[in-house]
Amino acid sequence: MNKLLSVVLATLLVLFGTVIPVSAETVNGTNVATRLAGQDHYQTSVAIAEAYNNNGDCSNVILASGDSFPDALSASILSKKLNAPILLVDTQANTSTEAFNFIAAHLSKTGTIYIMGGAAVIGSDFEAKFVSIGYNNIKRFDGTNRYDTNMLIVNNVNVPQGTPIFIASGENFPDALSVSSFSGAKQYPILLVGQDSLPTETENFIANDKPSTIYIAGGTGVISQDIENQVKALVPMATVKRLAGDDRFGTNAAIINEFSTTPQSIYLASGNDFPDALAGGSLAAKTGDPILLVDNQSMTLPPAVETYLNILYGFGIQPNIIALGGTSVVSNILIQQAKNALCGMPPMVNSKIASGIDNYAAYYLDSSGHVWAWGSGGFGQLGNGAGNDSATPVQVSNLSDIVAIAGGDNQGQALDKSGHVWIWGRYGNISQWGHPIYGSIVPVEITNLQNIVAIAEDCALDSSGHVWTWKEKSKLDLTPGDPFTPEQIPGLSDIVSIAGGNGIACALDISGHVWTWGSWVSGSGISPVQIPNISDAVAIAAGAGTDYILDSSGHVWVANYGSSATLKINGSTATTDYSHAPFQLPTLSNIIAIAAGFGLFVLDKHGNVWRYNDYGLNGYQISNLTDTDIVEIAGGGGANYALTSKGQVWKSEWSSDVSVQVFGFPK
Repeated sequence: MNKLLSVVLATLLVLFGTVIPVSAETVNGTNVATRLAGQDHYQTSVAIAEAYNNNGDCSNVILASGDSFPDALSASILSKKLNAPILLVDTQANTSTEAFNFIAAHLSKTGTIYIMGGAAVIGSDFEAKFVSIGYNNIKRFDGTNRYDTNMLIVNNVNVPQGTPIFIASGENFPDALSVSSFSGAKQYPILLVGQDSLPTETENFIANDKPSTIYIAGGTGVISQDIENQVKALVPMATVKRLAGDDRFGTNAAIINEFSTTPQSIYLASGNDFPDALAGGSLAAKTGDPILLVDNQSMTLPPAVETYLNILYGFGIQPNIIALGGTSVVSNILIQQAKNALCGMPPMVNSKIASGIDNYAAYYLDSSGHVWAWGSGGFGQLGNGAGNDSATPVQVSNLSDIVAIAGGDNQGQALDKSGHVWIWGRYGNISQWGHPIYGSIVPVEITNLQNIVAIAEDCALDSSGHVWTWKEKSKLDLTPGDPFTPEQIPGLSDIVSIAGGNGIACALDISGHVWTWGSWVSGSGISPVQIPNISDAVAIAAGAGTDYILDSSGHVWVANYGSSATLKINGSTATTDYSHAPFQLPTLSNIIAIAAGFGLFVLDKHGNVWRYNDYGLNGYQISNLTDTDIVEIAGGGGANYALTSKGQVWKSEWSSDVSVQVFGFPK
C-alpha cells in the first residue's frame, strides 16, 4: 500500500474508531457512473427532478432562480422536509417552459409550489400563469434581502431548539452548496452571513435557537474571525467548528470528510457555477450523500477531493458516481478520474515524464510549465535548437505553460494550458517507406488543433471526447505534403484517455471499453475496432504493436491485433489466438498504473515497479524502486522512467533491474 494511503487510513481510524476498514488488497468493487443533464441548466434541473421522484408524481415543488444564487442557497432543508424537487427557472414565466412542463406532468392540482425569492429574480407572472392552469397553492419566500429571505425559509422549517446549524457565505455560493445535501438530510439550517457582517435576523435566530453545534463553512477570507467570535458570544456553550480548506475545493473536501464517510453515491458538480449543484442538492439530500465540486477547466480532480475518494477506496467503499450537468460542466475525463480514484488508481492525466518506443530521448515537465529533454538528439528530438545528444537535461525551446507531454518516434509533443499542441524532432517516418522526413529542431505548433485535453504519440483528445491524428490511414505515418493536417478518427466518442506507440494506438471510452487502430491492426488504418470482452478498463498503454489494458480490479490484459489476432500467454510462451479476445496476464495483480515501450512497465499498489518483456512475459522487479512514492511511470525505446512525489526522475535500462536517478533538473 502506498505511503499516502497508509497515513490517510491511519488518521481516519483515529477520527472514526468504529469504522472497520476493508483491506485495500481485497477490494475489487466497481462503481456505476451516470449523468443527469440537459441542454442547459434549466433542462438539467428537470432531469434531476425526474430522478428525484423516479419520474413519478410529487406533492410539492420548489422553484429557484437559475441566474441568481442567494435566495435558494438554503432551500435544500425545505426540499427534504417537503419531499420536493428543486426546479430552476428564468426571471419570466414564458421563458421557463421546462419547469412548467414538469409541473404539469408530475404535480397534482392540490400540490403546493414554493417560490424562492422576490419578483426581481422570479417574476410575479409565475403566480398568474400557475393559477391559469389550475394551481392555487403557491407560497413565495420574499424577504427584503437575501438574508431576510434565508430566515423566512429557515423559520418555515421550524427546527427544534438546539438543532445544529451551518453558517455559510451569502456573498458566494460554493461553501453553501457543499453543505446543502447535509443540511437537507440532517435538517440543520443554513444561515447566510456576510464576510464581516452578521445580519440581525440571523443573530436573533442563533440567540433564540441556541444550537448545540455550529459549523462554519469556509475560511476566514470568506467568513471572518470576527463573525466567529460574535457567534461564540451568542451561544457560549455551543461547539463551534470551522470546516475550511485552502480554496473552495479544499473546503468542499473538509465538509464531506466531516459528514460523509460511507456514501451510497457521490455527486460531481461544477465548483465554478451554481445551478446544477443547487438543483442537485435536493437529490443528494434524500440520502445525505455528498456533492463533490470539480473544476472543468482542469483535467484532474482537485487534490483534496481525490484524497477523499482514495480514503473511500481504502475502506472498500464503492459509491455510484452521478455527474450533474453536461460535459461542458463536468467532463467525462473528470468522471473517469473519480472512477479511477475509487479503484486506487493514480490520475490518468499526468504526463510529467515521457519517451517513445523508437526514441532514445526522454522528457520531463517541471512545475513551472517548462519541458526538459535528455538522451539522443540526432533528429532534433531534444527540441533545443541543436541536433546533438545530451546526457544531462536541456530545456526544450519556445515552450511555456505546458500541462502534459508525450513522446514518439524520435519526437516530442507538448500540450499547453490553452489546449494547443506542439511537436518537435522527426515527426515523419523512415525514408525506406518512400516518405520524406519532416522535422524541426525546435517545437512548432499544430495550428489547426484546438481545445485539446490530452495527447499521445501522434494523437490528440479534444474536450468533446473526440480523437484526432495526423497520420496516414494505411500506416499511421505522415503523408507527403503538409504534415499538420489532423483528421478526426471516425467512430470514436466519449473518449477519456488515449495511448499510442509504434504503429498502434488505442482509446478508452467513458463506458470502460477500449478501441484500437493503426498499421498493426489488420484492415484498420484509422478505423477503430473495439477490443471485445473488456468493459471495466481504467487505463491503457500501447507499444510495439500491442495494446495493454488495466481493469478496475488491478489486472492487466494484452491485445495484439497485428494479425487480426490476440496473443495468448501460456506459461512462458505466447501463441496466436484468432478469436480476437484479449488475454489476462496471469502473473500480474494489484496493478495501479501501466506504461509500454519495448515491453510492459507496471506499478503495483505497494509502490513496486516491474518490467516485463514483450506481451508481459519474463518479468522482474526494479530492485531500487520499492515503496518510493512513485506517482507516474513511462515506457520508452531504450529505457523506462519513473517519477516520484518529490519530483525525482529514475531511469531503468531495458537490460537492467536497477534504476539510476536522472540529475540536472532545476530546483
